[in-house]
This record gives sequence, C-alpha cells and structure tokens, in this order.
Amino acid sequence: MQNRKSFVPLLSKAGRSFCISIIIATVVSYIILSPPLMSLYATSMLFHPMPPDEELYQIDNIIGVKKQDIYFKSAAGNKLHGWFFEKPNSKKIILIAHGNGGNLAYRIDIIACLLKINCSVMIFDYQGYGLSAGIPSPTGICQDGDAAYNYLVNTKKIKPQNIIVYGESLGGAVACHIANTKPVGGIILQSTFSSLLSIARQKLSFLQIYPDWLGLDFEPRMNNVSALSHNHPPLLIIHGDKDRMIPISEAKMLFDKASPPKNLVVLVNTGHTGIFSDLAHFMPAITTFIDGLDSPANH
Repeated sequence: MQNRKSFVPLLSKAGRSFCISIIIATVVSYIILSPPLMSLYATSMLFHPMPPDEELYQIDNIIGVKKQDIYFKSAAGNKLHGWFFEKPNSKKIILIAHGNGGNLAYRIDIIACLLKINCSVMIFDYQGYGLSAGIPSPTGICQDGDAAYNYLVNTKKIKPQNIIVYGESLGGAVACHIANTKPVGGIILQSTFSSLLSIARQKLSFLQIYPDWLGLDFEPRMNNVSALSHNHPPLLIIHGDKDRMIPISEAKMLFDKASPPKNLVVLVNTGHTGIFSDLAHFMPAITTFIDGLDSPANH
C-alpha cells in the first residue's frame, strides 16, 4: 500500500509535465506552422497552369485584328510569351493579367470584347503557363506583370497614361501591383478578391484561427485593398452576383475600402467566369469607363 501511495503523486507529476509539454508544443506549432501553411496553400492550390493548345495558339487574328506573338524576359530571366493585338486608330491599350487557370488562349472571348470597343490589347502568360518558362509564385507573377508593362513602354513605346491594366480573378492582384508601382491610365478588376488572405480564409476555414500578426499575409502584393487604399488612377470593379469562387462580398469590400475615383458594376445572374452571360452590362460599363478616362475630371 505504501508503494502504491507513493506512486500516485509520481504519476500525477508526470502527467502534469506531459500536459504542459503538449500545450507548449501546440502553441509553438500554432505560431511556427501558420505562415508555411499559407505558403503551402499558395503553391499547391493557387496556380493551375495549362500547356499551350496547338490549335488555339495557331490563330492568326481575333475579330480581324492580327495577332503578334511577343517574347520578353521575367525578372528571373525566364522567357515569357504573350499576344499583342494592335487595333488601328486606337488610343488605349489594355494589358490583361489573367486568372490562375489555363493560359492566355482561354481568354480569347475577353480579348474579342475589348477589341470591339476600339482598344489595342496585350495579354501575357505568367511563368509556367502556356509557352512561358519557369514556375509561378505570388511574387513571380507580379514581377511578370512588371515585365509585361516594361515591354509595352520600352519596346512598343506606349505612353503610360494610355495603358489600362485589366486584372481577371487572381490577375487582379497583378493589375493592382502594377498600378501601385507604375503610372497607368486606369484599372479594371474583374471577379477579383480584396486580398489573398481574405479569400484563403473563406476556402480554408482552419486559417481563421490565426490572427494577422502571425504573418499569414505572407505576400503583401496579393492585398488589393492595401494597393487601392491611397491615390490611384480611375478604377472599375466588375463582378458577377452569382460568383461562388470569389463571392460578390469581396468586390463590395474592395469597392468600399478603395479610395476614389471608383465604380462598381454587378453583372446579373453571372458566375466567376460567365461575364458573357451579361454582356448587356459588361460592354457598356467598359466602354463608358474607357471613354471617361480622358475627361478633365480624371486629371
């Protein structure tokens, strides 16, 4: 009995030590693992590049405007590929930063819409997409956007005030990054998020337990609210009211927190990639926005 009594305190002490060790290990893991978890989300779930489709890549024009294959270097030295469409007598050029899936050929319909409103268009593939070499990353695709902009200004001799950046979905962060670091004439954001962290928390609910101070927002260039919270060129946000990939609440949050000048157009009964189901609102919104860029109110 004496041995048994002396064993109980010993067991309790060992149990307490074990529990304390588990608590300490849990807290340390909570702090240490949160940024890597976010990084893992970005690398494993964020990018879905597709190789070039031979048939689509062989097109020579879109709605009669000749396609030019263009090549330029990324900041890392990778060879990037894009398409350039020079619309005769156009005053503006739209630089498209596309979403996370497919490649530039998946955006032929968007290119056609923009060419119809008498703008020239350039679209490019990020590293690892289509014919572009390399591996995509949040930092890398923003640098690719810089390289595409520099190509327009330095090679095509386009004046910065005539460049309109167009960001689709994930490309919205690239467009905001360009507009935040370089002079442009306007910003169009289609189906994009307020920040990568915001949408990640909606898709991966376990990330909600981590506060911002732990460094979850590992790539600040993916924060569109921050990029648009100070002076910026005229802004047009377009979003479908039935978007289940990036809900309309993200567009409303971005609009509310962005500084003026700004405008929000909601496409009726439209999902994430279905802007063509509501061209009755999409085309006039784009046309009115671009026509108004040269008005005295925007200067």
